[in-house]
Amino acid sequence: MLTIADVTAALKGVRRLYFSMSLSPYYTDAVSLMAAAARAQGDIEVFVNISEYEQSFMTFDHMTAPEEERRERLGGLVANRSPQQRAHWVAERVLEWSGVPTVNIQAALFVENPIMTWLALGSLADGELRLPFGGHRLAPIAGHDVAELCAKILTDPAPHISKSYALTGPELKDMHGIAEDFAAVLGRPVT
Repeated sequence: MLTIADVTAALKGVRRLYFSMSLSPYYTDAVSLMAAAARAQGDIEVFVNISEYEQSFMTFDHMTAPEEERRERLGGLVANRSPQQRAHWVAERVLEWSGVPTVNIQAALFVENPIMTWLALGSLADGELRLPFGGHRLAPIAGHDVAELCAKILTDPAPHISKSYALTGPELKDMHGIAEDFAAVLGRPVT
């Protein structure tokens, strides 16, 4: 995905594409190369881009606000978004500027994410949920729900062009609420 010749060759005959890439320091490079190849091809009907939920509220004004305001919005000592969030923000701008018909799927943390599954298993065995989220509230979404929407868009892209969809699970919960969910499923206390 980082060689323009390979990306261009892969797009030959493709009219509708779905783009997703795991964490990488080259994420924006890959999106930019894909957008350049799609634009050069000229007949792409839709570029479905998997992005992050945080993009739904990462406006230019929020990103360029005074440091104190960014800290208040982001919490604690944090004044800037993570490199990953910034990469997704830049990627969405690149796609917007490319002129390629794009739909951004801004998905929350997936329920199936290893952070929510195998990383939590060790502490769950001890009846505790220890994850690096502090008081942050999450609304994880199931991958199959995201896939269902992407399939609908790829089947009939016209009504979705230039839209962004922020997808989350049904309810925002802090780690205490998620621990309660694990307790209900496991049938034993989880703190």
